[in-house]
Amino acid sequence: MKMRKINKKWLTSIAVILLLGTIFIPTANSLDEFVTTESEWQNDSNKMIVQDNPSLSEEVKGALDWLINEAIITEDGIKWPGSDADSEAYTDLYNGVPGVCLLFSKAYEITGNETYLYYASGGINWLISIAMEEDGYKWAYTEDSTDFYSGLYMGTAGIGFSFIDFYNILGNESYLQYAEGAAQWLISIGEIDHDSRVGTTCEWPVIQGTTSGSLDIIVGAAGTGLFFLKIYNITHNETYLEYAKYAGNWLIKKSLGLGRYCYWDIRPSIFRFFISSGFAHGTSGIGFFFAELYKASGETKYLDYAEGAARWIIRDSVYDLPSRGVKWRAVYGDDRLSAAFSFDTGWCYGPAGICKLFIDLYEITGNNRYLRYSEMGVNWLMNIAISENNGYKWPRYLVTRWGRGRSNTADVTICHGAAGIGELFLEMYELTKKPVYLEYVSGAAEWLKQVAVKNGNGVCKWETYGQCYTGHHVGASGIALFLMKEDLI
Repeated sequence: MKMRKINKKWLTSIAVILLLGTIFIPTANSLDEFVTTESEWQNDSNKMIVQDNPSLSEEVKGALDWLINEAIITEDGIKWPGSDADSEAYTDLYNGVPGVCLLFSKAYEITGNETYLYYASGGINWLISIAMEEDGYKWAYTEDSTDFYSGLYMGTAGIGFSFIDFYNILGNESYLQYAEGAAQWLISIGEIDHDSRVGTTCEWPVIQGTTSGSLDIIVGAAGTGLFFLKIYNITHNETYLEYAKYAGNWLIKKSLGLGRYCYWDIRPSIFRFFISSGFAHGTSGIGFFFAELYKASGETKYLDYAEGAARWIIRDSVYDLPSRGVKWRAVYGDDRLSAAFSFDTGWCYGPAGICKLFIDLYEITGNNRYLRYSEMGVNWLMNIAISENNGYKWPRYLVTRWGRGRSNTADVTICHGAAGIGELFLEMYELTKKPVYLEYVSGAAEWLKQVAVKNGNGVCKWETYGQCYTGHHVGASGIALFLMKEDLI
């Protein structure tokens, strides 16, 4: 494999801009110049020509071609169904239109191919067309839905997060203004409280009009806080940093544990509980938010909670002698007793997500203990990797009971499978420059290329749970973005 320098733009956002004065939120009419109608599309056959580009692998170009075939052209823009078995278009970052737009934006950034810009802009235009004005901007889950989620991977925070990425890549200032509109709406629905122990707190309902807030990265305060940090880092508007701190203070109020260890019960009730080390719905994701909050604010109490989360996760780890590594149980409690015997591999509950906290803390503190646990997490993943088709795959989880083990089928996605695990190995390679990690990046990518569903016309997609999804975390957009990163090594 030819070695090239990794493009750092894949790992961090690089554009920083200072906004002055009041926030301007554009109307749909002010964006007419960016909208292409269906008739204009049909009359411009040049936009249908996707030129070959050596910067993109065959599978990435095939995924883009498949998404072009799946695109639904409307007068207001372009949308994509959730999967080849679902005609509904979704607005969420997890598996909706934002993830598809990010893929096309990145493809345009690499290749300069105007076709990719057309589809990226069209998808963004569709998101703009269905935005609802209310103290800013909010988005329903689908066009016909009346549910307005607030969270990062499901809700307006994630759409605002995506608009910042669109602005960073494409440079259209209206995209940043829509991100600020999302922030303003979240400010308007946040439930402010003043606690004598932790300070001012803010809780966001998962769905507008409900009273329950969540804690996690997917739909809760940790994810919403990450959005406020992202928009603060690009605008330097102190209000956004304050709301990120309010989210952190609320999470401090909800933390459990004694002394130097802390964790969170994601779904607390009298009869049920849900405690996990995982990133998506657990302590490592919340700890990651605290680490990022410390970097933005400089307030050591937030670093204390990030490190408290890491200490609890270390204590919760299970040493694996064959690999000299560690693994983590997926979940304690709730209605998933068997999950206490389940050791996940992916971003959602496994090392692919959990180790992100250790990497972040190592970079902040220089404490080698965090580096050691991130390396032990990937040691376990290397040990259980299954060699197939000149690459590597991983079972979604291993289940161990009474000394016996079994594994389920391998998954392809960012959330649960090889694409997300490959991204962890890429982070570890960037951190340590150890060639063995690069081998597993390439191995994950090669397996994904081999198992892709292809036809004779070059179209490429991936199946999971019996469907081929279009979006980021469980679909072709996220997998292709990982393959793009691997191509640039």
